[in-house]
Amino acid sequence: MNYKLMVVFSVFLLGACQTFQGNKGKENDGNIISSSERKDIKTPSLFFKLQMLYFYEFKDVLDREKCARLKSKKEDNPFFNFIKYPKEAFVKNLNHEKAIYFYRKNLNEMGMPYNVWILADVLDVVNERNRETLWQQFVYVMNKDDPAEEIKLFMIIWYTMVREAAKPLSDKQIKSKRWLMKMRQITLVNNIERKLDFVFEEMINDSKLSNEN
Repeated sequence: MNYKLMVVFSVFLLGACQTFQGNKGKENDGNIISSSERKDIKTPSLFFKLQMLYFYEFKDVLDREKCARLKSKKEDNPFFNFIKYPKEAFVKNLNHEKAIYFYRKNLNEMGMPYNVWILADVLDVVNERNRETLWQQFVYVMNKDDPAEEIKLFMIIWYTMVREAAKPLSDKQIKSKRWLMKMRQITLVNNIERKLDFVFEEMINDSKLSNEN
């Protein structure tokens, strides 16, 4: 990938994550548990925030009564289990097939569709031979708190889904478009994409000028 694009995108994305507090009210409306209840759970900023906002985009299909009951559950709370699973997967070296089984069962317990998980459609779209690698990269960044690696992985996922969405109609194309549609409803992601479009335009213009010279 072009070095200029990587640098600009990285700087912008890190800055965008810092301004996430502007969406705090929206996030709190969609959360099952409050931020004070999860303050002792250490998670990387980007994917955790995106997952919480991704939950919000599915608010119309959530079982609100079940969510309300889960909020007061102190032991074996499926939502806490959802948050802590990447840590468990890292420690136990769990593969993507076990992760898929866990998230299907876990989200069903919470009255949520499986594709509420941010990687559900992604793992279905990527080539089978790459699924385990992508999952292990996700587990790594969720446990190492490395912003640069998070950004790199997000870019890989984003462009994978964008490329698939541009292909002829198929099950993978439908899932990639669904994922992108939900993600683009998130202000943070929407701002990132607009910035990327701007960077691409600048790169094209630079290229045109170079050719003219």
